[in-house]
Amino acid sequence: MTRSSMAYHAFTACGSVKSKSGSGMADALSRLRARETEPYCALADGRDRVAQFHQLMDAALPVRVDHDPLDFMMIKRLIEYAAGLWKSGHPVVLAGDFNVVPTDADIYSPASWLDNALLQPEARQAWARLLKQGWTDALRQLHPQDRIYTFWDYRRNRWQRDAGLRIDHLLLSKALRPKLVDAGVDRDLRGIEGASDHAPAWIELDM
Repeated sequence: MTRSSMAYHAFTACGSVKSKSGSGMADALSRLRARETEPYCALADGRDRVAQFHQLMDAALPVRVDHDPLDFMMIKRLIEYAAGLWKSGHPVVLAGDFNVVPTDADIYSPASWLDNALLQPEARQAWARLLKQGWTDALRQLHPQDRIYTFWDYRRNRWQRDAGLRIDHLLLSKALRPKLVDAGVDRDLRGIEGASDHAPAWIELDM
């Protein structure tokens, strides 16, 4: 059975909460029904949610990184929240659009984005602090040298030129690191007309 043919259960953890920017709700698709969901919804942003399954907790917490105090407060709050998840010892996947390009190997051309918040020292330092807690970057764990992108801006034909960035990440807690079987990006979906500028990043765990 391929991943694309699996039956999924959809659920929404944060009700109809929407942010001032108009961000919609966070929906999760899973082969397993969530045992419970936590309305993390930091700062009333409906894209944030935490779902707990029988053997796994998934926290999808997109990070906003702009030159705005509110955004850096979000990063600080995420790092503090992740520290609690790590110390719990639960098998956790911390997943989402972190809006951080961790290194220059995660972008087609750093020179083109030097003024963008995604590459700023503050963002990369925050990412480093998060990983220092012990989290495993699943994509990099299995593909340490590969050029892997998850985002191609619609401007300047960046998809056609494969001018991408890796800003969507899946971080594994200590309990899940040895269970990591595979990881990748379904980049072909980005080429569909009207598709999101992000492509789905995924992992396979031997549970």
